[in-house]
Amino acid sequence: MAVRVVEAERDGEVGFAGRLGFRRTRSGRRLWSDADKGRIVRESFAAGAVVNDVARRHGIAPQQLTHWRRQAREGRLVLVEEASFVPLEIDDTATPPEPVPMIEIAIGRVVVRTSASTPGTRIAEIAAALEARL
Repeated sequence: MAVRVVEAERDGEVGFAGRLGFRRTRSGRRLWSDADKGRIVRESFAAGAVVNDVARRHGIAPQQLTHWRRQAREGRLVLVEEASFVPLEIDDTATPPEPVPMIEIAIGRVVVRTSASTPGTRIAEIAAALEARL
């Protein structure tokens, strides 16, 4: 698997943005993961971004990026968001009908309620699945 180190420019500063991995076919074509495509497309949708510049930074043809952007607009490609933390509030004022403390996850219009004893890994899986659907 080929791995490419990418430098990103944010607020005029160039720094390490992470690694984008792609595999190559026998003919030499690169096979990008959907997650990497989503990251590149999200970068191209940023305010002031130019498709040609983003494509050049990632070593792809502008036409390829335009195709991925079209797929994203049609809902055939999920745009990957950078990991971020969201505020979590625990309501420990249990009322008689709800004796178990609950955790509420709200993403957009979707709300998921689970008991406070739910493992953190399961809550992270639920949040990731909801994010992929939005």
